[in-house]
Parts: sequence; C-alpha cells; structure tokens
Amino acid sequence: MSSSDWPQLRWKLTTLLGVLFWIGCLVAIAIAARSRAAEASRVTEIATHLFRRSESFPIQLPNGPLRHGDAVFAVDASGQWSQVGHATSSAESDPQPTAVIQWYGPQPASHYEFIYCRNRGTLAEAVEILLPSDRRTAILNRIAAAQRLHGPELTEAFKPVIEQTLRESVPVIEQALVQAVRAHQAEIDAIGKRFEAELINDRVVPLVRSELLPIVRAHGEPVATEIGQEIWDRASLFRFGWRIMYDKSPLPQRDLSQREWERFMEQEAIPVFESHVDAIVTAVKDILRDVVKNEAVRKEVTLVLQEVASDAQLQALAGSIVRDAIVENQALRQVWSRNWSTDRAQAAMQLANERLEPLVREIGDEIFGTPETGISPEFARVLRNQILNKDRRWIEAAVLPAPRDKDQPAVAKTDGQSHVYPLLFFAQET
Repeated sequence: MSSSDWPQLRWKLTTLLGVLFWIGCLVAIAIAARSRAAEASRVTEIATHLFRRSESFPIQLPNGPLRHGDAVFAVDASGQWSQVGHATSSAESDPQPTAVIQWYGPQPASHYEFIYCRNRGTLAEAVEILLPSDRRTAILNRIAAAQRLHGPELTEAFKPVIEQTLRESVPVIEQALVQAVRAHQAEIDAIGKRFEAELINDRVVPLVRSELLPIVRAHGEPVATEIGQEIWDRASLFRFGWRIMYDKSPLPQRDLSQREWERFMEQEAIPVFESHVDAIVTAVKDILRDVVKNEAVRKEVTLVLQEVASDAQLQALAGSIVRDAIVENQALRQVWSRNWSTDRAQAAMQLANERLEPLVREIGDEIFGTPETGISPEFARVLRNQILNKDRRWIEAAVLPAPRDKDQPAVAKTDGQSHVYPLLFFAQET
C-alpha cells in the first residue's frame, strides 16, 4: 500500500468506528428506555395499590368468622383474580357473626355481592382441589384408554392368582365368621332383646295392627272366605267322623283319620287353592301396592331401619365381628401372602408395572408437579392449607347487575358450591 492510499483508508476506518459508536448508543438508549418503562409500570402498579381509594364497611357473615387479614378477591372480565380488600376485625355476635372489611376495589363496594368461602381442610376438599372436574374427566378417559389397551392382557395374567386366592379365602372367612359370631353371641342376644322391646313390640306390632291388618283384611278376606267355603263344602264330616271313631277303637288299624286327611288335602283342598291362584296373586299384589303407598308405613319403616343402621352398639358389634373374621384373621393373611408371593403373581405385578407405570407417572406429574417445573398450583394450595393452615377463609366479590343501596348492609352469603382459593402471581416472565 502506497503512502497516497493511507488518508483514504483512515477516513474509512474513522467513519466505520463512528457508525458503530452511534449504533451502540442507540441500543443503550433503547435498553434504558425499556427498563425505565418497566420500572415506571411497576411503580405505577405499586402506587395504584397503595394510594387507590379505600373504604371500610361492616359485613354480615353466614356461618363463621373472618380473621384479621383474610382476603377479599374479585375476578375481572379476563378471568384474572385480584385482591380488592381484607378483613380488619370480626366478631362472633348473636344472632350472626360480623366483620369489618377494608375495601380498595376499582369500584365502590356497593357494586358487588359477596360470597363467603371456607376451606375446612377435609380430605374431600383436598381431592376437589387436586382433581377438579375437567382434570378428573381427562384422567378417567386416559385410564379407560389404558384399560382398553392393556386390560385383556392384565386380566389374563391376574385372573388365575385372584381365583386361587378367593377359592382358598372363602372357607377361611366362613370359619372365622362362625367363630366370631359365637364369641359375640351374648352381645347379639342382648341387642336382639333390646330391638324386640324397643322396636318390634313398641313400634312394629302397633303399626301392623293399625295399618297392615286393615289392608290385608280388605284384599285378602274375600278370597280367603271364598276358598274356605268351597273347602267346607267338599269336606265330609261323616268320612272324618267314623274314621276318628275307628282309630279310637281297639281295632288293629289306627291311621284311618290321617289317611283321610291326606286324601282330602290331595284331592279336595289343593285343587280348590289351585283354582283360585289368580285371585290369590291379585290380592297379594293389591296388598303390596297399598302397603307401599301407605305413607305411615313407609315413614315408620324408614325410621326403624335408620335407627337400626345408626345404632352405636350394633355398629360396634359389626365392626368387632368383621375385624375378628377378616382384618385380624391370621389364617387369611397367610392365604393372601402365600398366593401373592408365587412366581405367577410376581410376573403379573411386573407386567402391570411395565404397562401402567408411565401413565401413573404422567398423572402424578400433572397433579403434584415435576422437579423441572416445580409443584403444581393445586398441590401448592393443598400444602398451604394442610401444612401451614393458610387460606381457610376468604370472600369472593362479584359485580351486581345494579348497585346496592348504600344504606343496605352488606351480607356475605354461601352458594353451596365448592370454591378454590385464588392464587395471585405477581412475578412477570422476562
């Protein structure tokens, strides 16, 4: 390169560096502007939360108090939940508990109706949170598909093991039941005597006399009278009379009256009953129909059965018999242990593990979460509720079609539906 080309090359390098410098400045300005806009947005959100208009009002609660800090949530048109208030105090006053709500929603509280929600921490509520209806349906559909795909193969593998186990278990359970009943015979007799005195004699017998006998008499008496009259007309007093006298005499043959009775029943009485079978069946149907339609009978029988089923002594006795015959039956445990330790049983369980483990793992990941994605929101709700005793009470606010009169007190109602505590996410993806 000659000395005459150097000024031109230097000018090109200077121009390139200048362009790169200004491009870098523009990029830095854009990044700074975006960061400041995001910070301004966050500041605006925080300021809106801190300085938005708030009001305080009392609210009547339906069946339980609120604690200080319990939240009030509302959902917007997009389905996004936000906290619009919280409880500052509560009192379990008669006849209805009350609380004071600090309100900072986008509209006045008079524009909303309030639903009192409570999670008592029961197993049913935890299942409802982990398995909402749409997820239950999807899981059941997947299980049904797996059953259709692998069901015949697994049935063929487990069927011999189950059949052999049941075949050996039945006589063991029968023997244990007999022994358990004998061991508790005194308790059974005592309960039977109590039921006979309290239920049969005092309630069932009067019910039969007052309600059932009139029904039976109304439908059964005409048929019975007709049958009895025909049998009486066919009976021969002379034939019965002389045979009875002959049997009483010292003559050797003494079974003539018995033979005449058997002949009469076979040739006279039974044909009469057979000829009236249709009438007897009709009468029985009419009796059963009227008994079922009788409100007093239905009500009393229902109450008696409920009392028997809920009897604490009978329940304890049944539990003891089942426990002795099945739960604590060592012979039965040996039968099951022996049959399910065989090579055939182990092969069947291994086959089931190979076929179903992927599905079980997928379902578990959906319900509880994975190490990569973390625990699921539903499982997080259950953990907060069951372990930390959080999220037990809250109020959900729904916009009313027309605002409520300001002088009308706010009342939180229950709608009888299962509600899930809303989770609010404040972190934004970057």
